[in-house]
Amino acid sequence: MACVKVRKKGWPFLLIGIGLAINAFVAPFSFGLSFMVTEGGGFLDQIQLFLLYQSTPLLILFICVLLHFLTKDDNQIISK
Repeated sequence: MACVKVRKKGWPFLLIGIGLAINAFVAPFSFGLSFMVTEGGGFLDQIQLFLLYQSTPLLILFICVLLHFLTKDDNQIISK
């Protein structure tokens, strides 16, 4: 098993990457399932099921981005 060494300031980027990977992995499955389940339904039903299946990965991604902005270093120097 590989050990990933992450700097203290770099872990929010790792969390965002994991959140994006989970979302990218689940998106095709939720898209396909929403079309299979609502075979005779309308477009709105398909979109609702897609968002229902994507709700957990999107929530994980939102939490990771929120953690990134909350743990951001306040002592950054912005130069022109």
